[in-house]
Amino acid sequence: MDSYYALFKVLPFKIVDPTDEDLEYARSLINEKDAPIPAAAISGKADWLLSLDKHFLGGDWKGKVNFAVGTPGDFLQDWVSFLKGDG
Repeated sequence: MDSYYALFKVLPFKIVDPTDEDLEYARSLINEKDAPIPAAAISGKADWLLSLDKHFLGGDWKGKVNFAVGTPGDFLQDWVSFLKGDG
């Protein structure tokens, strides 16, 4: 858990208003209510979309967006592998 908090201290966070174009595209990928979240990730050029929501985790995002989608745990495992030089 310490690694998680350490990341929050160093990662650059920004608030993004999705473009209308990205919002429209996101609506083709997920329901209307959830579409602003991946739309903001698209507009903000995110590397990861972290969620515990099954709507995001159950989707087939590969090849449709330029970021990974997973749980915070998935991200941390990937980050640790990257730091170790495994990925």
